[in-house]
Amino acid sequence: MFRINRTSENSLTLLVKVVGAIGAQDLQHWGDSLQAILQHEQRQVIFDFCDITRMRTAAIEKLQEAITNRVSLLNGAVALQNIMRASGHSAQILDCGASISALTAGPGRGRSPRRPKQANLLRDRIRP
Repeated sequence: MFRINRTSENSLTLLVKVVGAIGAQDLQHWGDSLQAILQHEQRQVIFDFCDITRMRTAAIEKLQEAITNRVSLLNGAVALQNIMRASGHSAQILDCGASISALTAGPGRGRSPRRPKQANLLRDRIRP
């Protein structure tokens, strides 16, 4: 069983949080809920999947059918993100980690962090 909560909204954006599990018995309700939200909304709609515990492949397929350029996905599981990317919806996936690092990266930043000294010491001991 799942539920959809409108958690935040303004004149430009609607944030919708999806909570619970979307099983086989929920597919019709899931499809109807997507259509109801997207049919009447002219704003950007962001679906937050941080509290989804399980999502059937058929539910992801219904999401793929309903998705448009004004729909974005947030906090989706890796499997959901991979399926959406593979179906050409990469632009709809909001990747908070990448956005934050892109904003904070200055000259010389954005690279992988240096190894801790302890790791360097261990490597130096292994060398002949």
